[in-house]
Amino acid sequence: MEPMSYYHPAERLRVLGLALGLLGCGTPFLAAACPELDTHFQKIFENDSARVFTLQLDRLESTSSYCPQHPYFYVVTSDTRTLDTKTGYAGWSHDWHSGEARFVAEPKEHVIRNESATTHRAVVVEILPKLEFNPLSQNYETDDFTADLGSAKPTWSVSVVHGPMSALKTQLGPSDSMNLSGRTRVLIALTDLNLTWAGEDIHLSQQDVKVISPSSDFAITNNGRFPARFITIAF
Repeated sequence: MEPMSYYHPAERLRVLGLALGLLGCGTPFLAAACPELDTHFQKIFENDSARVFTLQLDRLESTSSYCPQHPYFYVVTSDTRTLDTKTGYAGWSHDWHSGEARFVAEPKEHVIRNESATTHRAVVVEILPKLEFNPLSQNYETDDFTADLGSAKPTWSVSVVHGPMSALKTQLGPSDSMNLSGRTRVLIALTDLNLTWAGEDIHLSQQDVKVISPSSDFAITNNGRFPARFITIAF
């Protein structure tokens, strides 16, 4: 008679778990890979804290289905309308205004479709470190920048912070200046910009996105004739 094979109790449990996985809906250790970002996304920056992408969708274009692996901050730079459809859910349609932002703490696999006649543009900041999050505090239908003073004052800023990421939405009046953190890495133009910092002139068109690398805190000045609107993102 063949000798009976002996398994340690813990080993028996492991083998049983594998067998149940094979007999069930699928093996848990062979879970389907998350779809990659398609060519509508272009990575422009990455460090240990974040990855930054631009998104561009022409008229009636859609992304492929994708599932972000980390919480992300989403800034729209165009006046457009999109339909955002999570897998297994009804779509959420929204009319965006340039400079609106959202924070998504628990990403789901989804598809974004541009439902407008103009190009939809956005900046997506994927926040890599683990974040503490209160699910009762998020409302995806509300702008993450909670205040916008418009023309009430020539110069103003509103800020948001998510873990290692902070973002400032700013309006600078003509000839006005402000100080920015040396951690600032991304500048998003919401209007045409004629700015100066560290002796360098910066000219950006509305919706342009620029990666910067200051070595320390710096001052920025609006050299234009009109108020300058922009968003800066720091890590």
